[in-house]
Amino acid sequence: MASSRHVSRWRLCRPLEACNSSASSLSSLPNTLEAVAKLSSSTPPVSLRYLNEFVGKLHCASALLDHGLFPDAKEITESMAMFNAVRRYIEPLGRNKGTSQQKNGKHDGIVVVGDGNTPRTAAMFAFRMRGWTSYSVDPAMEDGTSERSKGWADVSNLVVMRNKIEDVRIALRRTIVVLVHAHVTLEQALSAVQAEQICGVVTLPCCNWYGQQESLFGRGPDLVYDDFSVLSDHREIRLWVGDEPGSNVNTAHADLSLASSVMKGCVCKEFMTLGENELVRDVSLLIREEYMAEEQVISNCLPSAVVSKLGLDSHVLVFGWHPRRLAVRLLLRDGYTNVYTISLADDLSVTIGDNGKRGNKTLKLQLQKCTSNLDIESGNAEGGEEENVELHLCGYFTLQSSFAFSNADNSCDDDEETVTVSYVSAGSPVPPLACVLDAGFIFRGFRGRAKKTPIFFRHLCRTFDQLLAACGSATDNSRSPSLICLTPRKQWRKKKFLAHADLNYDVLSIATKEQTRGTPMYVYFCFQRQTISAPERPKKD
Repeated sequence: MASSRHVSRWRLCRPLEACNSSASSLSSLPNTLEAVAKLSSSTPPVSLRYLNEFVGKLHCASALLDHGLFPDAKEITESMAMFNAVRRYIEPLGRNKGTSQQKNGKHDGIVVVGDGNTPRTAAMFAFRMRGWTSYSVDPAMEDGTSERSKGWADVSNLVVMRNKIEDVRIALRRTIVVLVHAHVTLEQALSAVQAEQICGVVTLPCCNWYGQQESLFGRGPDLVYDDFSVLSDHREIRLWVGDEPGSNVNTAHADLSLASSVMKGCVCKEFMTLGENELVRDVSLLIREEYMAEEQVISNCLPSAVVSKLGLDSHVLVFGWHPRRLAVRLLLRDGYTNVYTISLADDLSVTIGDNGKRGNKTLKLQLQKCTSNLDIESGNAEGGEEENVELHLCGYFTLQSSFAFSNADNSCDDDEETVTVSYVSAGSPVPPLACVLDAGFIFRGFRGRAKKTPIFFRHLCRTFDQLLAACGSATDNSRSPSLICLTPRKQWRKKKFLAHADLNYDVLSIATKEQTRGTPMYVYFCFQRQTISAPERPKKD
């Protein structure tokens, strides 16, 4: 049965009662009914053990903080948890009296994948594991030009690599591979390491990668546990002793129990053989929890953020992901009277011309004004009042784009694509649209694309500008934003995205107190530096 990317198939056992080295392995799955009987009915309390150790006992803590490696307590506990797993289960197996430099010029190395923009976990290993060189690999790593990154060069036995793990090669004598919320498979991570011996692999999966980090070359983890000293919902740790297939591995020499004092707050987990119905139910519950959490975040941060920069009489075009138009309802509830949304009028049409060298795409959207009306019947049924959003047709947007096909494989070249937008009224006056409110719309549509291709992102923003200009509503009021974005993406304020010169925005960013999946929600206010016009392009004969 295919695994779910979002849901861990390991479940908590009662502490210490049902935890042994074979219980967590895919090669020796427990009986489903017995495992269900062992499940803990309550979640253990979160422990501050790692923070206490970091503040009170760790001699290198001040140096780690001075380098600005940790943005918050959560990141500290995650790095501490990974080090704790290695020192307890893996590092003693590879310990010797030698130094990091061995014969043939090869070192013993810790390879940390997914450290983020700072080498926080690798630096902790570099300070605390003598005789090992720590490698931190992440494409989002700060480059060496920033003041903070210059300080990392002073950390002994730390090597920082700003790259994808798939694109590097590290030659070592012995290695331990550590994945901290890494968005790669275990096989991808190990393919970058050329080592004579792999002592072990430890992963702290998150997001969509629970199901993609279940096995190492077909072998299940030797131990899986939740570390409740990690201040995050994603606290499941999986580890493998060595990297051999399951039929060849021998873990008899390894003590894989949680009885040690250094494992206080850790609870063993057992693999559950879920049927299709149970798996679908778990996924639906998780999606519902995420859905409700995001809804709560937007409900709390959107009204105050928008009202502070946008007048109540502004004409706002809302793009949102919520099926019940949450952002629209919130604006109407706060007194905005000119709120609009769009929907598909006709399917996308594509025509090919110029002997197959160029193509044209046409998309027709309908613009609708939103008004609220109290739905008494729904209120009685739900035991409360429910706002019913009514939609009134205003007119139609027509988006046309021209693109070229590459000569190699007749595929379209997105870099050459240009878009024009026109508007036709359906009888009512043309609404003077002044602002586009992106309530998570771009984030949900853009997150499936590669982060290193922001051209598509800017393409969307320019299209939003053209929607406003098509209604003849480009404004000279620099105090009113033309685009407001709500997103958990901090990097959108960078020059590759909203601050790019082609967009001509002055960007104001605010980090709200609300969080989604442990990440702050950011509100970006984009002010046009000058009026953006939408000139009519002459048609070719």
